[in-house]
Amino acid sequence: MKVAAKLHLGAAIKNADPGVEFTEIMIHELPLEEPVKLHDGYIDVPLGPGLGMMFDDEKIEAFRVDK
Repeated sequence: MKVAAKLHLGAAIKNADPGVEFTEIMIHELPLEEPVKLHDGYIDVPLGPGLGMMFDDEKIEAFRVDK
C-alpha cells in the first residue's frame, strides 16, 4: 500500500516532513479495514504487521470486473 509505505518513509527520514504528500487519501476511499485519519494535519504511522495497514476484502471486491 503506497500510503503506508510513504508514512514509514516520512517517519524514517528526519527532513521529509513537508516533502511527503498524501493527496490520494482526499481523492478516493482507500480499500482499508481502518480509514486513514488526520490528527492536527498528520497521519499516525501504522504499527501493525508488515506496513501496518490491512486491506478490506469487501471493498476490494467492489472493484472486481468479470470478463
